[in-house]
Amino acid sequence: MDDELKPCPFCGSNDIYIYRKYTSRTRCYITYAHCELCGASSKAHKYESDDKEINWDDVGCRKAIDSWNRRAKD
Repeated sequence: MDDELKPCPFCGSNDIYIYRKYTSRTRCYITYAHCELCGASSKAHKYESDDKEINWDDVGCRKAIDSWNRRAKD
């Protein structure tokens, strides 16, 4: 798995961040990649850990990174 986030496929920005937030609808934490310039986001994935800090080895984080880095021609 590649740890480096690719630039945004829509605007080309490198200001991509992984966010974790609690959603009351699903009653769990989710992680997703988000472009700060244009607002594009990856699919949200369930974050399995209850740690206060993001664990990059968590399945949800790995899936968020992988889904952001996936491109149509890959």
